[in-house]
Amino acid sequence: MNHHVVIIGAGYAGLPAAKRLARRVRPDEVVVTLVSAFNDFMERPRLHQLAVGQHIEPMPLSRYLHGSGVRLIAASVIGIDLDRREVRTIDERGRRSAVPYDTLVYALGSNMDVTSVPGVAEHCVTLIGPSAAGELHDRLKSLAAGATVTVCGAG
Repeated sequence: MNHHVVIIGAGYAGLPAAKRLARRVRPDEVVVTLVSAFNDFMERPRLHQLAVGQHIEPMPLSRYLHGSGVRLIAASVIGIDLDRREVRTIDERGRRSAVPYDTLVYALGSNMDVTSVPGVAEHCVTLIGPSAAGELHDRLKSLAAGATVTVCGAG
């Protein structure tokens, strides 16, 4: 019987954890699965470049993981059932599934809370992923000359 390790999040923590673990275990004993909402690895600190229209060459996760023995599931995590030891996912086609695990590595990283301060959710744009950077780019292009843009955060 195989031991199933599921890693959720394919960023700076989850992606190398999956590859390193897969190199150190026997594939007939341990199955390493990486769950990512994105098909490409994107360096979050570079999202501002996308927002201003610069091209960044995508790194497909499937190419990065090729030959590593890591099983990739392209889906968003929508829940974790601790009693059943399952990660609940939904893919881009709306298909839901449950991914069983023996060991779970939670590597979803940080997120931005736009609900705590009144007005933020209605008036701000976050740089959470490439699609958000594209939306910000479109908003910036649509601004009138002389418009004001405020940048918050010092990450």
